[in-house]
Amino acid sequence: MRFPQQMRTWLAAGCALMMAGCGRQIEKPDPAKGWEQGSLLLVKEAWEEFDAAGEKGVGNPREVALGEAVMLLTLQPKVQSNLDEAETHLRRLIEEKPDDDPGIFAAYFLARLKQVHDFNPNLDEALKLYEGLIDRHGGHPVAQAAVAKIIILRYFSKPAPERAAVLEEAENYRRLLANPDALRAFHGVMGDLALRLDGQRQRAIDHYLRAYELQIPNSESRATVVLRIARLAEAEGQIDLARQFYQKFVAEFERDTRNYWVRQHLKSMEKTP
Repeated sequence: MRFPQQMRTWLAAGCALMMAGCGRQIEKPDPAKGWEQGSLLLVKEAWEEFDAAGEKGVGNPREVALGEAVMLLTLQPKVQSNLDEAETHLRRLIEEKPDDDPGIFAAYFLARLKQVHDFNPNLDEALKLYEGLIDRHGGHPVAQAAVAKIIILRYFSKPAPERAAVLEEAENYRRLLANPDALRAFHGVMGDLALRLDGQRQRAIDHYLRAYELQIPNSESRATVVLRIARLAEAEGQIDLARQFYQKFVAEFERDTRNYWVRQHLKSMEKTP
């Protein structure tokens, strides 16, 4: 039977779409390669690696399921079916073994799903999941990474007059944090949120100083923190500290567009008695 040209075109297009949906055929999937690709933001390739590993029974099935779920959260185009599949994987991992590494990571990423990835975020559930991680696994690095997110969710869930109390209570988390990344995130978030409140500039300075001391790896974020310390210190009359951090900014961030303004401002400060 001969198909009309238009029909042949439609069939070819349909086959191409089906092949694209199936992804590339992986004969020897490697979950370790999937994690490596994910770290390089090669999300589609990483998902295909984990998906093939799951189908062929390669690797630790719980780690493979976790990898597939994590990649599904950011796989493009973003569609509800991918999010639903990711949630199914994550909930099953938690139900089977909530206290091993895949189960702990699954709880964290389920919270992330509910907080930021879902088309209809459920912030109450996200907060409950994050808090459960701290309650059950407070020393685990993933649980510690949840602390900054708990503070943010609690802060914005309260009316403005109650937000200072949220920060005051959040100071208690400091003694729980041993992981440097989590500690740096904690100080950064505390500084950012304190900056939003009247009468909290000294709290913001203190937390930004701690974050700076912990070696902020991202150059842009580090530049912002250095400049905030300088400006806040100047506003609080701590001129020596302000000058010190303005000078740090000039020396370290020569290509930053704000460098010229900071150099001019330092000159004006030198003229001020």
